[in-house]
Amino acid sequence: MKKALMLTQRISVWIIVPCLMLLSCRKTEQTAWSEAQLRGIWFPPKSVMHNMDSVWATGHWKQIRFGLITRIPVLNAVSIECSKLTNTCTETRADLYSPLDKPAMFNEHLRLDPVRPETYQVQSWSSDGVIIATAFSDSADIDLRISVADKVVEKSYRETRARGYSKSDPKVVHVWVLE
Repeated sequence: MKKALMLTQRISVWIIVPCLMLLSCRKTEQTAWSEAQLRGIWFPPKSVMHNMDSVWATGHWKQIRFGLITRIPVLNAVSIECSKLTNTCTETRADLYSPLDKPAMFNEHLRLDPVRPETYQVQSWSSDGVIIATAFSDSADIDLRISVADKVVEKSYRETRARGYSKSDPKVVHVWVLE
């Protein structure tokens, strides 16, 4: 628990402090946003660690399969903790919406979303350290796959009508990898 708190605090420092500095900037006609202007934000280094009963991962999500809209902004920081004792994984993520997001997910200014946790139920935890966990919303299934040996973490989002949300489109799939 102490380690999870430390990781959450690091996420706050890695993304929130630089984000707050950028929030004071306003997009004007004289200042056009570009990637170069946002290079001052750095991501937490990717890390996958484990012991017999827990797995921890930190980094940022990079989208590798896109839908019509971006569900996680380009600028993000994430910490994941999985516990065999509770049979859960908790993802804590900080998001900064910026002009890098296509289509734009912001108004004229950068927007920082608060750090928010998402809990996944572990579906399987193999002896070789492969964890598959799932979170369910009304409209989608969200899967988390972690390979401790390969140090690979992947997240996918699939819309579903299984829980009665008729506007869901099962063809909508997003996939991210932890970097």
